Amino acid sequence: MTIFRTPSEEMDVIPWARPALVGEEKEFVQDALQSSWISGGPYVELFEAELSKFLDVEHVSLCSNGTTAIELSLLALELVDRGEVVVPAFGYLAAANAAVRMGFRVVFADINPETWNVTPESVGAVITPHTVCVIAIHTYGVVCDMEGIIGICEPLGIKLIEDAAEAFGSRRAGQFAGTSGALGTFSFQATKTITTGEGGAVCSSEQELIENIDLFKSHGVKDTRYLHKVPGGNSRITNLQAAIGLAQLRKIDFLMEERRRVHTSYKELLEESAEFVFQASNEACDSVMWATGLRLADEWSETERDEMLEIMQNDFRIECRPGFYSASRHGYFGAVSCSQADSLAPRLLVLPGFVGMSEEQLSRVGDALAKTISQVRIT
Repeated sequence: MTIFRTPSEEMDVIPWARPALVGEEKEFVQDALQSSWISGGPYVELFEAELSKFLDVEHVSLCSNGTTAIELSLLALELVDRGEVVVPAFGYLAAANAAVRMGFRVVFADINPETWNVTPESVGAVITPHTVCVIAIHTYGVVCDMEGIIGICEPLGIKLIEDAAEAFGSRRAGQFAGTSGALGTFSFQATKTITTGEGGAVCSSEQELIENIDLFKSHGVKDTRYLHKVPGGNSRITNLQAAIGLAQLRKIDFLMEERRRVHTSYKELLEESAEFVFQASNEACDSVMWATGLRLADEWSETERDEMLEIMQNDFRIECRPGFYSASRHGYFGAVSCSQADSLAPRLLVLPGFVGMSEEQLSRVGDALAKTISQVRIT
């Protein structure tokens, strides 16, 4: 199978991510272009149907991006009381930002220092009588303990959304990420396991919730043209994007296997180092890793981590990234410190990983990392 190459690879740069257009993307997009369906159309319906079948969930609604998917989910739940929404203190903060923009008060739950995800215990510790929703984020592809979190939320009538943007294809106890809560959201942004460039989806076993999603994403218009039932917006995906997504989904086994191969190779190359640890999972999880993060040992500082990133980029032409900043680093949340999240974030270094990454490139990253560690330690 041919993997399309980019100019950066020809220049011997190892990018952090690169989309893998490995199937029928060009054919499907050309078909969509030649039809009269440019906005909505048959590829949207096909992509939704095949996502539903793959995820083994009854209903899927495509939308413009993963953040919009979270906003639509909060709207669909009809949370009249703009109370508290519990979100992880570490993770990509799209969910927290969406909740704040919509008038909710965000409360942050700390994470497990090994899995980097919230736990039932950390969620339970911050729930109050004002809590109306919990958003669990499956960071980097490792699925949260959904059974335990559901056990906390369900008896209290608290709604649960899964942000599975980074965990498409990951499973826990045989169930796909995103399919355990009331609603699950996905991102098809360019770096994700499957991509439409930008784009997202919401899934649910509850038809009424997906009908609400469809209503809010289409200007609040349903049966009568130009008659708005709710103050909706335009959060639809295009037929062109859906054509790309459908082609990607039809190669999903290959794409997931490649993600697993890259992550496994890194572990084999690097797991003996005493300078860092990998993100942990458990036996119940079959993770499709969106990214491979390394937690540096406690004696490492954020300044040293940042120096490592610069050396990898400038001296070895390898793009690595920091981890997400914890919630307390963002002043507009007014978040209190969460010790585990605040300890992890400044010591996290995320390695490049993409479909088609060669074993030679992986070894090159490992060798460069070892040299970078030694160089920073000396200085």
